[in-house]
Order: sequence, then C-alpha cells, then structure tokens
Amino acid sequence: MTYLLEVLNVYFSYPGGVEALKEVSLKAKRGEIIAVTGPNGCGKTTLLLIASGLLKPDKGKVLFNGVPLDDQLPYVRRKIGIVFQNPDDQIFNSTVYDEIAFALRQLDMKEEEVVKKVEEVALRLGINDILRRSPYRLSLGEKKKVALASILVYEPELVLLDEPTANLSYKIIEEIENIIFELRKEGKTVVVASHDVDFIARIADTVYVLSAGEVV
Repeated sequence: MTYLLEVLNVYFSYPGGVEALKEVSLKAKRGEIIAVTGPNGCGKTTLLLIASGLLKPDKGKVLFNGVPLDDQLPYVRRKIGIVFQNPDDQIFNSTVYDEIAFALRQLDMKEEEVVKKVEEVALRLGINDILRRSPYRLSLGEKKKVALASILVYEPELVLLDEPTANLSYKIIEEIENIIFELRKEGKTVVVASHDVDFIARIADTVYVLSAGEVV
C-alpha cells in the first residue's frame, strides 16, 4: 500500500537537549483523517512541523508519496498545508483577501484566477463578507477560518491542523468538522493534532496517542 505521508522512526530534540520525539512513526493514506492526541508538551506540534517539512528530524525519515520529503523540497510545499494553533503566528497581510491570495501569487497565477479561487474558498468557509477587512481585527474563530482558507485555496493534498478547535464556539467547531469531512471526500489527507477527545472521536479514522514524545 502506498501512503501519502509516512513518518518513520523519527527522533527530534530542540536546542538545549529537550527531546521532543523518540522513535515516532505515523502513516496516513489518501482520504484518511488521522488524529494525534496527548497532553500538552507530548510532541504533537513538533510531529506536525516535521510532517510539513518545516523541521528536519535528527534521525528517521519522512516520505511523501513514497519519496523522501527532503528530496522534494521546496516544490512539495504546494502540496502540503499547515495551520498553526495560533492564527496570529500565521497571518501577516493587511487584508483577509491578500492573506488568502498570498500563496497563489507566489505560484505566479494570473490575477483573475486568483480572484476566482479566493472568492470560492471564502464562500466555502463563510468569510466572503470580510475579505476587505484587516485580519488583525477579527475574532479568533474568524482568524482560524482565514488561516485555513489561506492553505485550502491552493488545494494541498495533505492538510495539517494544530489544535483547530482550541477556544472556539461549538458553531465554529462544527463548521471546521464539516470542512474536514469535505476534504476527506475529495481524497485529501488530514492530520489533526488535538487534545479535544470528543472532537477526535467524531472525526478521526485513526488515532495516535503521544506521551513524552513517544507513541503509546
């Protein structure tokens, strides 16, 4: 079986010797929703950053479509989207429209096509009425949806979500769940790091539990 994502026997330590991951493996098929759970500090975010290619493991390897992720950088970044827990760590443009359009413009897409794709994804996430607003003046739920739109707009094959439901109302959580299910129907792979066990129980096909940097 060919997996879209394979994290194989990965170790990672931060400067100062803090060992975040110890021999961690994770595999995700196309059209599968994977959840990674465990207490704060167990390595969930680090695992997502390694799966996205933003961090490089000390030992072990990451495969994307059966090929080492490192060998496919930077081209493969257009196939992977990651949304951080805090949207303020991700948002940096002056308007919601420019935030969502940013990645498409890096791909040298014609502006009329950019407009079309931005409007489509904004409508899908229910943020089409705030496109001209500053993202810094939005609610947390709106910011989370803008950050999600900024990656969904370029249609990645792998979507990585770090604590997507943290501090959100049930209505917004339900909207995010629906988007995740839509992505699975489209054959996308979604990996969610979350300590929200009720949310995980509703969405996940497979669950990995981390404790102190290890899969338990």
